[in-house]
Amino acid sequence: MKTIASLSLVLLISTAPQALAAPSKTLPEGFLGSWNGLCTVVPTETGSAGFQAKLDVKALAGRPGYTWTLDYVLSHFTQEARKYELLPAPDTDATHFIMDEKTGLMLDSYLVGQTLYSAYFISGKLYDTTYELAPDGGLTIRGPSYGEEVEQTTCLTGSTRLCAKSLQFTGVQICHLKRKP
Repeated sequence: MKTIASLSLVLLISTAPQALAAPSKTLPEGFLGSWNGLCTVVPTETGSAGFQAKLDVKALAGRPGYTWTLDYVLSHFTQEARKYELLPAPDTDATHFIMDEKTGLMLDSYLVGQTLYSAYFISGKLYDTTYELAPDGGLTIRGPSYGEEVEQTTCLTGSTRLCAKSLQFTGVQICHLKRKP
């Protein structure tokens, strides 16, 4: 009986490091690849109804994370390339990533299911960006933005402790991308 108990203890101790190891931070395979499609902005900032976008997501060579290259083709003469990296955050939260914009900006991002979420303030605006794998195999990028000005404050009837502050909506960018063959 002592031999079985000793063997069980040895097995428990030898498997403990794997049980305590940080979870793997990987994107669903569906994100990887090259995508292109159409974006719209409301209200229109480009002077047109829409513009083309391209997204390339690839695993980084030799280290954890992904290249995340987003190209906006605003006209025949203007193309705006954003070469980011999506890196695992240095914590044990398997959903937590950092979008390194390679400009000094590092945006916390969270993967839940098939959607990558990022919310951040830049120059007084709140951006709430999502990259979502769609059931039809596409990828939808949504980027609503809100000003810091409060539209209205309302409170739960009979309570001054539970109140909501509505932010001013300033616009939204929506892109519908399809995987390149």
